[in-house]
Amino acid sequence: PLAGRFGFRAEYNENRPEVHALYRDWRSIADSYEPPRLLLGETWVGDIARLASFYGSDDELQLAFNFPLIFARFDADDLASVVDRTLAALPAGGCPVWTASNHDIDRFPSRWCGGDQAKIKLALLVLTTLPGTLVLYYGDEIGMTSVTIPPEASRDTFGGTSARPSRDRARTPMQWDGSATAGFTSPGVVSWLPVGEPAGCNVAAQRDDPASVLTLCRELLRLRRERVAQASPRYERLAAPSGVWRYAAGAVEVAANFTGQPATLPDPPDGQVLVSTGECGKAERAVLAPWQGVIFARAR
Repeated sequence: PLAGRFGFRAEYNENRPEVHALYRDWRSIADSYEPPRLLLGETWVGDIARLASFYGSDDELQLAFNFPLIFARFDADDLASVVDRTLAALPAGGCPVWTASNHDIDRFPSRWCGGDQAKIKLALLVLTTLPGTLVLYYGDEIGMTSVTIPPEASRDTFGGTSARPSRDRARTPMQWDGSATAGFTSPGVVSWLPVGEPAGCNVAAQRDDPASVLTLCRELLRLRRERVAQASPRYERLAAPSGVWRYAAGAVEVAANFTGQPATLPDPPDGQVLVSTGECGKAERAVLAPWQGVIFARAR
């Protein structure tokens, strides 16, 4: 199965000590191919030291999902703390994986951002500028929110409770256009789960809108390829006012305001503004609007 074009998924009793021997066996098989195959783990652990253990000595998984980041509060210190602790815990050469949504939990535009466009853009700006590997869940790039699923329409075999809502809320069809079927199926064809509200959030409406989440996401990914992913992976948190996460990563510097109030940078970068989630003129570059993020060019 490792040689398959689309990879494979395996279930194993989580967090048992013998899983590491299994991963080492799989890694040796994966490395035997030309080119070597990649092992990415859906590593459901809340402890970063345990997360780091899945990398072994560069002989187990190459990549492991960082669930401590997913379940952190949408807060500058909480998120920065997870990043700091992750980078400190991973073995030499270990590549962190940053993601904020998946098929088992609420989408981050709902869970972190409450559907607020400024917060969604800020989250994407931070995710795309952290050193390591970025994973976007389908719909993240347009800010798709979770969908309330009527019990009779649910397909989640685990069902849903008040303590653990149905996972189907994050599994609804991708919203390609504003039609009743969101462009996911032909007109009149009923999808396996109900469509959300495609009229307000879809690819077709955002594709040519310069202020859309999709346009920003494409620009962030372009910048990541040019200045973050190909630059030195070194990450350094920088001094900033309360509620602001400021850091250097590769060839960029990021300032992200995680508050509902304007924030002033005491020593604003003098590098070129590469991307901003809001207005950022030269005279105002020292002041971040509420929930605004800015990426500056940084000397290599």
